[in-house]
Amino acid sequence: MALSPSISKKIINNHQLKSRVFKSPSFCNHCGEQIGVLTKGAECTTCKNRFHLFCTQNISTYCVPWISREEYNQSLSQSHDNLYRQPTENQLSMVGLASDSLDFDDITELVGSHEFSRKHFSKFTYCNVCSRFIYGINKQGFACNYCNLAVHPGCMNKAPLLPNCKPFFSNTNKMGHYWINGNVSVKKLCLVCAGKVNNSNVLTGKQCSWCRNVLHDKCYREFYKVERNCDFGQIKNLILPPQCIHLPNNLSFNISDIQTLRRNCQVRHPGGNSTPLLVFVNNRSGGQQGQQLIKKFKRFLHPFQIFDLANGGPQPGLEFFQSLNGNYKILICGGDGTAGWVLSKIDELNIFAPAPSAIIPLGTGNDLARILYWGGGYTGEKILPILDSVDKAHLVNLDRWKITITPEVGESSTYIMNNYFSIGVDAKIAMEFHELREKNPEKFKSRTGNKIKYANLGAVNVVTGCPNLQNNISLDIDNPPQHITINESIEALIILNVPSYAGGCNLWPANHKQSTGAIFRRSTETGLSRQSINDRKLEILGIKSSFHLGQCKVNTSKPIVITQCELIRIILTDESFIQVDGEPKKQSNCIIVIEYLNSKPMLSKRAEILNA
Repeated sequence: MALSPSISKKIINNHQLKSRVFKSPSFCNHCGEQIGVLTKGAECTTCKNRFHLFCTQNISTYCVPWISREEYNQSLSQSHDNLYRQPTENQLSMVGLASDSLDFDDITELVGSHEFSRKHFSKFTYCNVCSRFIYGINKQGFACNYCNLAVHPGCMNKAPLLPNCKPFFSNTNKMGHYWINGNVSVKKLCLVCAGKVNNSNVLTGKQCSWCRNVLHDKCYREFYKVERNCDFGQIKNLILPPQCIHLPNNLSFNISDIQTLRRNCQVRHPGGNSTPLLVFVNNRSGGQQGQQLIKKFKRFLHPFQIFDLANGGPQPGLEFFQSLNGNYKILICGGDGTAGWVLSKIDELNIFAPAPSAIIPLGTGNDLARILYWGGGYTGEKILPILDSVDKAHLVNLDRWKITITPEVGESSTYIMNNYFSIGVDAKIAMEFHELREKNPEKFKSRTGNKIKYANLGAVNVVTGCPNLQNNISLDIDNPPQHITINESIEALIILNVPSYAGGCNLWPANHKQSTGAIFRRSTETGLSRQSINDRKLEILGIKSSFHLGQCKVNTSKPIVITQCELIRIILTDESFIQVDGEPKKQSNCIIVIEYLNSKPMLSKRAEILNA
């Protein structure tokens, strides 16, 4: 019942409401609309929230004691001191970082069922505990990594007043919405009235942490006149619903011990067209971008879907999803080496029906991500459009090749190639870059800076290079063997599986458009086919020097085209440098055999990929 002129005080949800006339513009904490000047309304004497008289009967928030500006500044200072004190071993293991590379802003704090991290709020944001504005310049408060509940630093210790975090387990087959008060997305419209939710002035409106849909506070009761279930919204096919995870009765949920819970729970497929997403993140790729990505994924996906590769590699995630029988998708966040690691682990576990994989590029070259149209490098874009693209991605197969190196002395070693293999000056530059990065890893966190350092090493090797390479290698292709004569001017032999080399350079001439603009399937000059990632063929090219390689990258020169083939045998008669997918090493006299291994399903963002 609303306040009436005869009732000056009323208690609703612990709010000590008192009638008063507002002499300055104010906003209702229930509907978000303005309370007119010299208009009678109601104000809570404890939390200072203000309401229209006609809104008091529908108040859904609970009273929390008001925090003054002086108390806020004091709590902010205390919170800052606590945040930047020496972290404990438990905190270090929780964020998966080594002490020498720790960013203290990444340390999380567990309050109840929430996992809070310090956050910079770029729009008007209000505390979900005290309903007051969170003000400041940078990283003003804390937000839960899972449900996005926002709080003042001074309200962090009021755990009993916080609503629980969104549920990760359910004993029923249906899942209801989980509403968080206020701070809703301005682009979303109310599910009931299709009106815009005005939340820039007060904490008002509700948003579901799973499906991202919003409601006016005044429309909340209207919405629930019939039973409503959450459909998980735009990326519902990628989410592993809480009702599909069974937790044993003898285990209690603890957000800080997700790895133990994952090992002991059972997972079933949601059914229908769902393809739950398995996310692997290499937090050491891309200048610590991985840690920020993990936080972003937690907002939209179930935490059991997100695996940090620093904690046991890809195997725990693949085993956890094994019961879904390949009816899921994989998202690999890392460089080409990370993608190769995951694909090789799928081979090692002998998974019969492997799931297709997409890539968020965090490395330096990112050639595999480039040819699948996922871009040359992640630069902090919003994660929801990327997840939507993964859901709508196109299936394509990728040829993979086995490289067997048999030295004159010692045992043979085997490598898996997804992108390219090379011998000579380019591998030497890669080796020098690798050694510099191992000595000073803190200087190699910028993707652009890494490319500049790489170019400097290339300039130095214009003089030194790898002369007389043709005297040190013998090349045979296919079966029966055909001997290929190496041009004496060549300083690097490059073998390609994909149409991208060393950060996006498309070296194979038959891939390019003719002057008429038509893409041709066969080169009229050489009779060689256009490249494909699933034609079971490799392309062999020659590079004259590191300067020639630089010219090819800026499209002012062309490499020396040698041939296409299905099997390669190389005899190395002197010590040289080799690299497999950007991973270099120094190799002594040996025999190198490159042969087809298998193909793996991948996800391309666009349909016009180079298919056979």
